[in-house]
Amino acid sequence: MIAEGAVEVNGVVVTDQKARVQAGDDIVIHLPEAVESHMLPEDIPLKVLFEDDDLIVVNKPAGQQAGRNGCASRARHAFWNIG
Repeated sequence: MIAEGAVEVNGVVVTDQKARVQAGDDIVIHLPEAVESHMLPEDIPLKVLFEDDDLIVVNKPAGQQAGRNGCASRARHAFWNIG
């Protein structure tokens, strides 16, 4: 989302993925429109740190894949938890 210019820090669009934020920074993320998914839930162990109607935050265990194929598994787990 950073590469697409969808993230602002203190009112400035951030395009550097290595940019650092500090306590007190105002961070805005412009989310794309939701699209319907045909993904099925999957019960895999993830620790949910926070969730509300709009956001779920999980603690990814060390060694668990974080990109591409791993993202689909975590999304299916999230659907399992909040479905």
